Amino acid sequence: MTLELVRSKAEEVLGFNPYSTEYNVFIVEMTPLMAQYILDHLNNDNRKVVESQLAAIRKSAGTHGWLWDGGACIFTTKGNLLEFQHRLKIIVERGDTVKTIIVTGVDPSVFHKAAPAKNRTVTDVINKQDKTATSDEVTTLRQLLKRRAGQDAQAKGAPTLTMTNAVEQWEIWKTYIRRGMNVTSDFFDGRVKQFSPWERQFNAWAT
Repeated sequence: MTLELVRSKAEEVLGFNPYSTEYNVFIVEMTPLMAQYILDHLNNDNRKVVESQLAAIRKSAGTHGWLWDGGACIFTTKGNLLEFQHRLKIIVERGDTVKTIIVTGVDPSVFHKAAPAKNRTVTDVINKQDKTATSDEVTTLRQLLKRRAGQDAQAKGAPTLTMTNAVEQWEIWKTYIRRGMNVTSDFFDGRVKQFSPWERQFNAWAT
């Protein structure tokens, strides 16, 4: 399909002009047909698709549905998709129609000029509920759960630290973690440096 035909067909299929030079924000009902058209014809200047990201969205959509999280399907002034390609693929895969924020008229250079949003971590999830939690304490929690799970058959069904259960597990273990870290604090005073790489494991054991 020629560029001229893509441009003329795009508005007919999508109901909006992805080549717009005006900065615009609006909401559409994104159908699998629309999503596939974008992936086929308007996704020519994007990153490689990452299978782990597809798996994460597939799991989230399957477990929680399509959550209204403010994420937007973004098009540059050249009509190229900038963000949302992984979600579009799962929309097609699942055959869902999803209410979607559309942004048009974005400068193509923002991809390499603008600072990206910070990746969310388990520590971020816990800090939203408890600002006193430290990264070392959260790492100790991760090590603790890993060691309580054991290995092989013993580990089956045992909880590991995830974005979903982070707050719950922190509330269960935070008092014990802080007591455990207090026990080891004198040991990790800078004088026994050869054990420093294993400080979290020591903290988990003390917990």
